[in-house]
Amino acid sequence: MGFSSREVLGAHVDMALSRGWGLLQRMDRWHEERRARIRREVVGAVRDARFSRGLACPRCGASEVQRWGWSAGRRQRYRCVACRRTFSDFTCTPAAYLKKVELLPDYGVCLQECLSIRAAAARLGIHPSTAFRWRHRLLGAMSRTQDATLDGWIEIGSDWFAHSRKGERGITDRLPRRRGARCRLRFGGRRAYVIMACDRLGHVLTGLAPGQRVDADAIELTLAARVGEAPALTSPEGVYGQSARLARRKGWKFRQSMGATLDTLRWPAHTRTVVGYRVRLRRWLPRFHGVATKYLTNYLIWHLLLDSAYRTALQPTLMRWPLGAGFG
Repeated sequence: MGFSSREVLGAHVDMALSRGWGLLQRMDRWHEERRARIRREVVGAVRDARFSRGLACPRCGASEVQRWGWSAGRRQRYRCVACRRTFSDFTCTPAAYLKKVELLPDYGVCLQECLSIRAAAARLGIHPSTAFRWRHRLLGAMSRTQDATLDGWIEIGSDWFAHSRKGERGITDRLPRRRGARCRLRFGGRRAYVIMACDRLGHVLTGLAPGQRVDADAIELTLAARVGEAPALTSPEGVYGQSARLARRKGWKFRQSMGATLDTLRWPAHTRTVVGYRVRLRRWLPRFHGVATKYLTNYLIWHLLLDSAYRTALQPTLMRWPLGAGFG
């Protein structure tokens, strides 16, 4: 008994569908195994960095802990004997309660390439709101770990950006207006002042002034006791400026800068370093088409991380010799 051509074609179609379904299943298993492997690597890297001196409770700091089962995603949980609270490797970190921690290394690459929210979301296959939350959660954590220390000549500078309430809903305390910094300033808009402090060794500190002016208190808050012994402040302001006022308050040395292009062989008090950093910040920030003032601190730390590659390059590093280093 022979088979008709329709039956033969149906058999071939069923065979092709079964093979295709099997191939899709194998691909799904491969992707799941890859995600699980990257997740284990991320967890291991976080554990090595957080508990480099031994396993300890992230809340009370006690070292007496015990294993306490597993959490979602097969993550090991621990229980502190002192405070009797449980924790995992991601407790009290920006990655706490994240569902896709295996995507964090790839998201770090997106931050390094300065991708937009939608471009990063499209590359990783996540929602734009998720990419937005990840960006500011990670950058907010980095802003709290800024530990640069300035020493020697410290150049003080400042810059301002138009106060922006981008993304805020339900604004009722002002009338609607056109976009753009020029329009905002024309109608009496507020300003957000950024304070910058640089030394000659490539270290930079930035901070957002709390008020509508740059005064000695705001500069002191930016420095926040992260200066060396007997520093010397340099600023284009005169002896009656806010930097000089802070220097007199702290008992530091102050020298007025005569400009950024002055010959440093004749007068070492210049502001070329801080002016160069301000120019790089001004060129980098417009790519985001406006930054809300409440998130400006996160973008400042983001630019500091990216600009460190420029400031610590091999060529300028070779020319920073310590004082009194004798070779002969």
